[in-house]
Amino acid sequence: MGIKIETDLEYGKTYKDSVSGFKGKLVAITRFQYGCVRAGLQPEVKDEKLPSMEWFDEGSIASITPKENLSGGPTDSPKRNPDPSR
Repeated sequence: MGIKIETDLEYGKTYKDSVSGFKGKLVAITRFQYGCVRAGLQPEVKDEKLPSMEWFDEGSIASITPKENLSGGPTDSPKRNPDPSR
């Protein structure tokens, strides 16, 4: 029997805690026996030292990772350059 953690959190995204203002990438998710989901956030490396990961309640953090810049979409078909030999 496997344990499934249902959450909208995504590993690698940057989150900010609304209470403390702490920012970091999501590197760990844990669920306690009675359903509390906690997120482990790792801040950016500073002065070549890896800061300690901190734990926050799932409900107190929000994603601040910018949305992907998706290119494409409706556009005209590319035009063919005229053949210079004609």
